[in-house]
Amino acid sequence: MKMKIYVTNNYIDFEAPIHMTEDQREKFIDFMQINYSDIGVREVEEVSKRMGSVSRQMIEWTADDYFALLKADSNEELSRETGRTNMSIIMKRGSFIPEFYSWINLKGYSAPITKKMVNEYLMERGI
Repeated sequence: MKMKIYVTNNYIDFEAPIHMTEDQREKFIDFMQINYSDIGVREVEEVSKRMGSVSRQMIEWTADDYFALLKADSNEELSRETGRTNMSIIMKRGSFIPEFYSWINLKGYSAPITKKMVNEYLMERGI
């Protein structure tokens, strides 16, 4: 049996179905009704989350893009500047910045960071 509880304004939404026996279901609903006001339960069909085929063109990261990741700009600002998704910026920053700063430390470089340093890093890494 599939059950979803939809709620609004400080209520709870269980997105994924929870499999329960009839007895478990009754106890769970009783628990929810005791602890939360105005709980309603209705049977629903599970909605498919498939989006179909999505085609995206891979945008190559340039030295300028990597250098931009080092700026204090927000992920949203960089997303707009580079034409990439916010998630792409987050993921690239998460992998690039720690490695880059570790490399800078090994090389004995100090601030300010220059585009020349970024180019050297990319060349050494074969990126």
